Amino acid sequence: MKISNLLSLMICATVVFAEIQPVAPEGSGTKDDPYMFDRLENFFWLSQTPWTKKIYCKQITDVDASITQREGETSWPLIANYDEYELNYDGQGYSIISPYLSDSVTNARGIFSFGVFQIKNLNIKKAKANYEKGFGSILVGEMHINQKNKSTLLSVENCNIEGEIFTSSSASGLINTVDIADKTASLIVSNCFCDVIIKGEEIGASGLISNINSFYGNSINLYSSGAELTVRCKVINGMGGLVGSIFLYSPTNYVTTATIADCCSKIDLVGTKGGGKNCGIGGLLAKVVISIHKSAGIDVEPVCVANIFRCRSTGSITLGKNDIDGYLRSFDGGGFIGELGCHVEGASSTIFIDDCYSDVAFDLDDDYGNPSGFIGTVTESNKGIFSLIAIARCYASTPINIVSPRSDFWEYKKPFVGNYNHAVAGTIQCLTITNSYSNQDFFKFDDEYATGKTGKELKQKKTFKDWDFVNVWDIDEGESFPYLINELPEPSAAIVFVLALLIGFKLLPVSCK
Repeated sequence: MKISNLLSLMICATVVFAEIQPVAPEGSGTKDDPYMFDRLENFFWLSQTPWTKKIYCKQITDVDASITQREGETSWPLIANYDEYELNYDGQGYSIISPYLSDSVTNARGIFSFGVFQIKNLNIKKAKANYEKGFGSILVGEMHINQKNKSTLLSVENCNIEGEIFTSSSASGLINTVDIADKTASLIVSNCFCDVIIKGEEIGASGLISNINSFYGNSINLYSSGAELTVRCKVINGMGGLVGSIFLYSPTNYVTTATIADCCSKIDLVGTKGGGKNCGIGGLLAKVVISIHKSAGIDVEPVCVANIFRCRSTGSITLGKNDIDGYLRSFDGGGFIGELGCHVEGASSTIFIDDCYSDVAFDLDDDYGNPSGFIGTVTESNKGIFSLIAIARCYASTPINIVSPRSDFWEYKKPFVGNYNHAVAGTIQCLTITNSYSNQDFFKFDDEYATGKTGKELKQKKTFKDWDFVNVWDIDEGESFPYLINELPEPSAAIVFVLALLIGFKLLPVSCK
């Protein structure tokens, strides 16, 4: 954005926030002498100060922002960096309490709205957001990075987010959109947890991040993070319990990777009028799409690699009748992933999904596309070079109840993969699924991708061939389905206190139970 436009926004903000006067924090904003934030007025100062360098900020106490919840009178300020300079913010385990964010008052899209951000050790409590004009999140509206930026890293680490959002478009708890267009740039999200309620009419919703777009990006990394997501709407136009969509495009002669490891989601979705047309709905991820096309005259192949390890999704999805607007709405719905797409020409890609499970119950009033226990739809259009989609040691215990099916076809719903679509004639089938299982109690027929077992058999260790019940999985024999060792129980108050003393943070460990 031009400096003149940014200054215009600042003048408007000064009028709106006449009752909250900006106060400059102590410090000079350098790494050795960061700005010290200790009050709400410091954020208003930041919103009205042009950035001409990379700046560092530290929060040194809890900040009460409840005055911003006077809806219609004020709002959290617009904090945006439209140029190449980076904001590094360290919350040091402190909290911002009761902020109100509004795109109609200040065009805010999050605590940090637009820019190049590295954020860590921050809690947001009792947040409220009203995005009547479009998209938003509680922590960050949009993170972007390209070849003009001086930074090569976008990151959010050790952050806990709690709040409620109304949106007319899409919303998420941590970040709404990530755009990366530089082959040296990366995204890291680690040890973050969101507990959010998202409401609206026809909306998209995600627990952690709505969209990740990596064009010429280096790597996408999501580690040890989770979300508890509650959605109430008329029509859901896409939902990922953890992430909405991940789109990967690899440049020529370069390797792009995306890794999601040790993450979880717990969802409670109710759409009274059903699902949007041709949208993705997934317990953990709505859509994961790889798209690579080798440039003419280039000898070296671009490569994309996506890894999903030791992740889980739980909860419920309830949707009403879907014949809104005179047409049959459908979606790619999966207890774990809604749609998995691989579109490659003259290049190669691999997608690995290992040691994951889904326990998301579908309760559907009407017929919908390809609802399935693990993945709704796998779509391939690969030419020239074999690309691999490999799923190993996973299971789906997902029940799918369809109240009013329109045809007998729905008696044949698939327990693990709803649909495997080869978009191009002659495409080599590259989907392989090994040592994976579905719950036979909920389906009349097995699919060709996972082995059907009864609920009783799924509670016995001997059922699971070549599974690691020492380092990865555990099971209460005869009592429970397998669960991941990384599913730590809720800590006691004494343990949390000791951990806080040891590591100096006020952050709780991830839990999606």
